[in-house]
Amino acid sequence: MINSIITSLPLMTAYSIPKSDLIEIALILIIILVAWVGLIWSRKCEKNRYDITEGLPLRAENQEQINDLMPHLHNCYFDVEDGLQYDEEARILQFRVYEEKPKTECSCEKSCIPCRAVLLRILHVESLEITDPNKVATYINEVKYDADKGEILLTAEPDCELKMKVSRLELHLEKVENPKPCTSDNV
Repeated sequence: MINSIITSLPLMTAYSIPKSDLIEIALILIIILVAWVGLIWSRKCEKNRYDITEGLPLRAENQEQINDLMPHLHNCYFDVEDGLQYDEEARILQFRVYEEKPKTECSCEKSCIPCRAVLLRILHVESLEITDPNKVATYINEVKYDADKGEILLTAEPDCELKMKVSRLELHLEKVENPKPCTSDNV
């Protein structure tokens, strides 16, 4: 069949190839196209995946520097109920931020890929107000500093806000060496 197609390519018309052969060729081309798109997509996803730990540690003392931190924080997971640590005496709020939601238990043994995590420390925190009506773990959306009010507002999805009154703006972001073992994609 392929020899007849190749030899008649310049003269090929819809009438010279039987309909059953056209269907077979179309199916083969669709399979090749799907495999090719899948290969390109998997390489693109792996290449474009941002490593939130790259270039750390970082420090922010103004909104521009906070904006520089955002690629490490935006759409990353943290748990208000389980992970926030606020030391009123030391005036430090800190919590881990994960690239993806970690699993609590791992059943995948050797095929397990560690989830990358960073530790966010906010210093000089005079007060902390948490609005989290859903009581679910959240994904960071934005961090804004209002110099006039001396407030940092961290918003997260779904429907979560951390409002901090600070005497001075100072955020630290550093790599967590031993984050939880598994991400939801690994099992």
